[in-house]
Amino acid sequence: MRHRILRALFWLGAAAAALVVVGLTAAWLYSRTESFRSLLGARALAALGESIDGEVAFDGLDGSIWRSVRIRGLSVRQNGREVLAAPVVTIRISLLRQALAFLFSRRLHVAEIAVRQPVIRALQDARGEWNLASLVKKKKPDEPRTRSVSVFLDRIRIDGGRIDARRADGREARIDRIILDGSAALLPSGAEADLAGLDFLLHAGGFPDSRWEGALSYDGSHAAPAVELRRLAVRTEKSQIELAGTVKDFAAPVTSLRLELKKVAAEEIRIFLPALPLSQDFSGSLSAEGPRSATKIAGALAAADGRVKTSLVVDWSRGEPRLQGDVEAERVVLDKIFALGRSGGAVTGRVSLGGGLKNLQATAAAEVADLKIEGWRLGLARLSGNLKDRRLALQADAKGRPGGARLQGQVDFAGPWSYELALAARDFDLQKTAADGAAAPAVARVSADVRLKGRGRDARTAEAEAGATLLPSRLGAVPRAEGEAALKLRGGALVIDALRLRSEDATLAARGRIGLVETSPASQLTYTVRAKEIRPWLALAGVQGSGRVDVDGTAAGALASPRLEGKAELANASVAGNSLQSGSVRWTLSDVGGAKMAGQVRAAATGAEVGVPFRALELSVGLKGKAPTLAQVDLAAEDRERRSHRLKAEVSYFPERVEALVQELSLQLAGGVWRNPGPARVVVRGKTADVDGLALQRGAQAIRAQGKIGLEGN
Repeated sequence: MRHRILRALFWLGAAAAALVVVGLTAAWLYSRTESFRSLLGARALAALGESIDGEVAFDGLDGSIWRSVRIRGLSVRQNGREVLAAPVVTIRISLLRQALAFLFSRRLHVAEIAVRQPVIRALQDARGEWNLASLVKKKKPDEPRTRSVSVFLDRIRIDGGRIDARRADGREARIDRIILDGSAALLPSGAEADLAGLDFLLHAGGFPDSRWEGALSYDGSHAAPAVELRRLAVRTEKSQIELAGTVKDFAAPVTSLRLELKKVAAEEIRIFLPALPLSQDFSGSLSAEGPRSATKIAGALAAADGRVKTSLVVDWSRGEPRLQGDVEAERVVLDKIFALGRSGGAVTGRVSLGGGLKNLQATAAAEVADLKIEGWRLGLARLSGNLKDRRLALQADAKGRPGGARLQGQVDFAGPWSYELALAARDFDLQKTAADGAAAPAVARVSADVRLKGRGRDARTAEAEAGATLLPSRLGAVPRAEGEAALKLRGGALVIDALRLRSEDATLAARGRIGLVETSPASQLTYTVRAKEIRPWLALAGVQGSGRVDVDGTAAGALASPRLEGKAELANASVAGNSLQSGSVRWTLSDVGGAKMAGQVRAAATGAEVGVPFRALELSVGLKGKAPTLAQVDLAAEDRERRSHRLKAEVSYFPERVEALVQELSLQLAGGVWRNPGPARVVVRGKTADVDGLALQRGAQAIRAQGKIGLEGN
């Protein structure tokens, strides 16, 4: 009996195995038919449609579901636009083995997903939302939040991918040559991912092209998710930076990050920060370690002419960040690291910080060696300051050989800003420097008192008073100068009660009021200059010249765009090798500096020498507009042989070039009058001029000029 039962069980098992084999064989055969592929494609599209908010389509499926399936011509469209496209997507999986393993472990392994040359198009709408954010459908309320199945994507590869992005304002960026090699796991407790390699190029209009290479991992399967950035390197043509570290527990982050600035090019920084006049490349490092409540930040930057280092502890856990630490500068040569013109100095000092941004406490102490302001060398200056309870107290001392200067003051940032500053200088030496940094002849020894007191930041409502007394001082070639000034700021207007400067051969005086931003009632400033000899004053500006000048003028309206009227009389004047026996200039201009600038400037001179001697010159210039400023120029000249010459031109001043349309040009020479037969165009860019159609004609004779001309040379 027992033998019969065993034999029956054997045949039942054999029959079941045979049925399984037959079933699998039938399934294998059916899976290779076109009917099965159509059914599989329809089911795949339906499954994708449940997750993707868009229209999913592909050209076809081939391969075997038992080992590898290839999707050809995958396309996802949203609102009529293609969002994602991939020529080929290959999915490798050992279906039979995974089906058997799934029955016992509820784990599914996909051996590989390979995507070749995918293209993603990201678009931002007027509300600032990106189309990719809505591409994946959100979970329904009744869907379980956790998975009951573990899915392992053993390898994910992307080869030659591209992402095109366009912002709502029309700016575009492109990420291409994307190469990705990694893996992922979708577990009941969360997601895990590892990118063993990531490489792509980023192109953004107006910014340097950059190559990004990295490797990172993400672990979201624990209560405190973590990201490990093994390496992220960003390189441009002239810069290179690298970032590595970890961030754990996004709810209460604990960071360990280090940024290595291998090289940062000043030229590329100016693209991102055009207002920063950086002129030297730099390198350095920056690290952040610790929890959000006590993040230790340490950094060091080094350029060819200076170093800066910092050590801070920052508490980000409150509504307002709080910090404690120091920032140190070691011989930072400002005029070499930054393009500051003829100002600068070498700074060495320390700033200690503490507290929040609204109640920051700080102390500072620094020395500035070889301090220069607009070409005047002040020497060594020592500065100190203390910020406490939103009140800043500061002091600066500069020592010269025989004397010195001291600035003291305080600024109250609590409520409406208020400030009070006082500067006192006694026999303070100032050395003028030439454009190449060498010492220039101009030397000043100044004694003066300056005071400023006021409150408010808005020019329309601020109130301030300033006074200055220039005690007898030497200003370059001016052996003795003195003066005084009394100014006020009231109701949005600058009021000059008195402004006087006197020397042996010159006086300057001004008084009146003018609006700072808007036209002020009864707004008018008057000024006069009487100079028997301007030579020493021109020397202060590094210009050679001489002569007598008398100026009378007014300024009305608002200081930002005033109306100017005035006249100047000159006698026996010379500047930069040009001279005249006598001359006059008269001007009437409105909205100066504004978009509607307009006006007239007229000048006349006798006995002029401007490279060519002239008996008389008359110039009229009509000005209009801004960017470009249009100037209608009319110049009439009479040489010493009483021959007449004339030039009429329309000149347009652009920020990067000057364009001139020569309408009339006539030169009376010994043999007759030469005239231009038609208009000519001259465009000046930098140190070159492009000439087009310039010609002079007298009878059958003609002279023509065409091409590019250098404006400087030997």
